[in-house]
Amino acid sequence: MSLKENIDMVKEELNSEERFFENAVKAERFIKKYRNAIIGGISAIVVLVIANVLYEADRKATAEAANAALTLLSKKSDDALAKAELQKLSPELYDVWLLSQAVAAKDVQTLETLASSNAVAVADDGIAFAISRTNHGGFIDPQFDTNWAASKAAGVM
Repeated sequence: MSLKENIDMVKEELNSEERFFENAVKAERFIKKYRNAIIGGISAIVVLVIANVLYEADRKATAEAANAALTLLSKKSDDALAKAELQKLSPELYDVWLLSQAVAAKDVQTLETLASSNAVAVADDGIAFAISRTNHGGFIDPQFDTNWAASKAAGVM
């Protein structure tokens, strides 16, 4: 290598080191200038993460308590404390349980009150049609006449 090439190589190395230090100084100035904003942003992110963790833990605890109340009601459907607890913790799940009880007991009045429920599985979503069968595989439906008349009365037949 010639002397000129060596000098050019040394200049290039010095230039790259100068650029590195220049960028480091720029980064230091940026951090000093926006230090409070950076700290505030990081603090906000930490607070949001902690709030989300706490919220999810509360949702999980509420769901577990609602499921415990539902389990109690499935064993003993007249438990007033479990009913109140389920209705307080999860009104939608309470409506689903109430629907199952009303269907089993053929309680038309309760079914009519559930038509305005917020629970998607329960609410009257504007049923447009119904299918009724007189029999299925040798099974003859003893409720066919009642179901047919109710479907016609509801305007879905």
